Amino acid sequence: MLTKEKLKEIKQLQSYVEDHDEIQLKLNWGMLERGKEDSFYFTHEENGRIIGFIGIYIFGNTVELCGMVHPNYRRQGIFTNLHQKAIKFSKDKGFTKILLNAPFGCESAQGFLKNIPAVYVKTEYQMKWKRKSLEFSEDVVLRSASGESDFETQVDLDVKCFGFSKEGSIRYNLDIRSKSGFSFFMIHYKDETVGKINLYQKEKKTTIIGFAIDPKWQRKGIGRKALTNMILQESAKGNEIFLEVEADNEAALNLYKITGFETYQAQDYYDFLTNSIK
Repeated sequence: MLTKEKLKEIKQLQSYVEDHDEIQLKLNWGMLERGKEDSFYFTHEENGRIIGFIGIYIFGNTVELCGMVHPNYRRQGIFTNLHQKAIKFSKDKGFTKILLNAPFGCESAQGFLKNIPAVYVKTEYQMKWKRKSLEFSEDVVLRSASGESDFETQVDLDVKCFGFSKEGSIRYNLDIRSKSGFSFFMIHYKDETVGKINLYQKEKKTTIIGFAIDPKWQRKGIGRKALTNMILQESAKGNEIFLEVEADNEAALNLYKITGFETYQAQDYYDFLTNSIK
């Protein structure tokens, strides 16, 4: 587990790298600060100071990697070494799907990616809600998830809507339920459970995660109403509201734009070819 002093060092390094490269890194600070079994890391130090870092983040049956090296210490193989350690660690843990995360347009990341076996997969937008007049819908109800039935429904929706394996979805859902800051909601329409929407809250920031409508209930306006109701609930508390969406998910992207979300940064993801390293 990272000490408060090391967390502070990594944040300072991140701030310097972002200012130097004019990028924004996605280091999943909520996961790092919790220090639980959903995130791991490797660091490189020079003279007792962290100048290289890579984070390993577990999402169901997938591992995501993101890291950085101080600009003054690049081209010395530091990140290559950190990356190799992270890949070996992930493979030893049994993960076969490993995604590398790089800020959109980052030249140093592009240079590194040219020399490793990785294939571009997707671009993901990080979005923030900008205050907008919205209307509450009474026919769509959000209630707190509870009990085994709701758990099984959330697992099933992750499989149907996000491509999780059932085993990966169970592991993921058990994992996030063991952590603080998360809350889980079921979406009801016409007395039927038709979807789910979960939140991660820290201080006055709310991040919407795992928002899914069962495919047989999609294209009926239920998602827009559920999202709107959740936005109204959280904005009434004075919270900033965030979410993430894949750039090629046009339906979701349009929904988020309509309800008032705007993109503030983007991340590219590359699938690392695990069979290329023994």
